[in-house]
Amino acid sequence: MKKSVPIIFIIFILIAQGCIEEITDSAAGFNFNNSALILREIESRGDYINSPNFPASITAEELNSNLANYIVLDVRKAEDFSNGHIKDAVNITSGSLLDYIINSNNLNKDFVIISNTGQASSYYTALLRLYGLRNVYSLKFGMASWHKDFSHYFTDNIAELTNMENYHNVDNPKPNFSELPLLEKGNNLTAGELLNKRIIDFLIEGFNENALPYSITVNTIDKDYFASMINLNSSEYFIICSGKSDLYFVGQLGVFENPGHPKGAVLYKTFYPVSELSSVNYLQTIPVSKKIILYSYAGELSAIITAHLRLLGYDAKSLLFGAHALFYQRLASSEAFINYTYHINLVKDFPYVK
Repeated sequence: MKKSVPIIFIIFILIAQGCIEEITDSAAGFNFNNSALILREIESRGDYINSPNFPASITAEELNSNLANYIVLDVRKAEDFSNGHIKDAVNITSGSLLDYIINSNNLNKDFVIISNTGQASSYYTALLRLYGLRNVYSLKFGMASWHKDFSHYFTDNIAELTNMENYHNVDNPKPNFSELPLLEKGNNLTAGELLNKRIIDFLIEGFNENALPYSITVNTIDKDYFASMINLNSSEYFIICSGKSDLYFVGQLGVFENPGHPKGAVLYKTFYPVSELSSVNYLQTIPVSKKIILYSYAGELSAIITAHLRLLGYDAKSLLFGAHALFYQRLASSEAFINYTYHINLVKDFPYVK
């Protein structure tokens, strides 16, 4: 059983480390900001998104070569699953993932979560990793990378910009330091219990990686809604480019047809060891008062970070299909993006069953 930690010691640690919002005093005693305690709990479990384990994905080729060593958990709808799935895969709802893995007798095997395009599976993998499970992976690009029969899940959502005048290469500075979101106490739950409860709630809530015109959910936004938001130059949103500098900027040889990023978008590097979303870096420059929209190369990385930020209380959403839905040709025409770009010629023809 975990030993209790004296309140004074907790206060000292939180204040001494400085980058995490401090505890405030109230008439009823000390009123903890649970987001700060949850962040500390996440860090104590390995700080997944700021660790070498990020993004915990495997390719179709890696999975096929070692299929006997993995338990495949397919979170797609029953209809999609029946139209074709990997042999011996288990069709499971996102809300059942945690119990299934924890109660599994196959302790010597790893688990691979599969969705249509890898975005939903990345989101769920992140939640399970943040719970503390280190033997869970996401299939990169999902079933769309396993066989060409499923490639339409991705190719149907590849697009190019139509509002290029709202994109540029200006390096927008990160905002000033701000407090973390305020979360309710959670009925006397410990930080670990509250974190686990939020993870379970988010797993049950789900993640819809099917892009629909002008769609927005609790954790996703589609390219059409994103484009309309950019056109309006809305101050209601804070846009984060999650990846490397190459996704944010166009190089010296870049031309207007190869835009950098939306006006106002801010780059947060998201790969170890230069991840900028830790408590000792720039996490608390993300404004609490705005809705956070994240985009990455294909939507997988932004889905992971969206899970992390939402657990802390941020109103964060991932742009479905990421830059593939904004300027796909820029990705496909450069070797710099070869590891992050979906291309039909890279799709395997591995067997599946119905």
